[in-house]
Amino acid sequence: MGAWGRLRDWGTLDKLGTVADLLFKIAALVAALAAANFFYYQPEVKLTTNAQAFIDLEALGAAYSAAREPLPSTVRRVAVEYNEANTLDLLRGGNSTLGKLPPLELCARIPRVVRTVFPEADCRSMQVTFGRGRYFERLLLSLNADRRRPLRVEQLRTALSRLQNAEFRRARCAIENVGNAKAVNVQIRPSDGFVRPRGEVNDPFALEPNPGAPVHRTFESSPGGLTRDPELEFGVDWTRGGLTDTGPATIVATVLLLAFVLVLINDFVRSERTRREERDADGEDDTGDG
Repeated sequence: MGAWGRLRDWGTLDKLGTVADLLFKIAALVAALAAANFFYYQPEVKLTTNAQAFIDLEALGAAYSAAREPLPSTVRRVAVEYNEANTLDLLRGGNSTLGKLPPLELCARIPRVVRTVFPEADCRSMQVTFGRGRYFERLLLSLNADRRRPLRVEQLRTALSRLQNAEFRRARCAIENVGNAKAVNVQIRPSDGFVRPRGEVNDPFALEPNPGAPVHRTFESSPGGLTRDPELEFGVDWTRGGLTDTGPATIVATVLLLAFVLVLINDFVRSERTRREERDADGEDDTGDG
């Protein structure tokens, strides 16, 4: 049977037009899905950063060791309590130590020590501050006042200097993908002076769309020379994953599209079967009449 005969066996050229129309519709739907997948289903990576100051206990101990002096228990306790409080603040956000041990309270409690250690502090002012305004500075004076054998003024000044030189900032970055598609090559751009903690690397990673479930990365500055809080200028870069790296919404859309295509195909097959049956029935009627 030649090509024309096969065409006649299939039906008519009109039916071939119906097939072509169906294929065109399927292609259009696939193209629409690809366009929606590319333009609508996009990752959107959100970065939020919280930072707190900490005391490097290793650097603090090294400073006392270099001077051939033991690390006073009060100074160590100050560093530990300061770090513990700021660790909670780093996780929760906020600054719980801001209102603890207000300077005016210490001015009233130990005025001579305050004037001697912080000669620039004006206890007559309602806005008096000490040093850098750090909690560990106020905590040191308070804990020392409670000791039976308090540190001398010179020892307090030395302790404050070494605590300040051991201070560093720790930033906690929360990264989440609030878009509709997978993000790949997610790379955090740390602020100047910040690096990953020892033993950790700032490698790129992939991030599935999952709003409300951020991934966390920690960065730290070097201890020493922190005369003020540095400006935090963290950023994040990312690229879109492949066309198949999409979220649940795309998967649902794909399933619905495939189901719709199958319905079209099924309708077409049933329609062709009905037409064939009608044609065969008409042929039998014509034979009977002859």
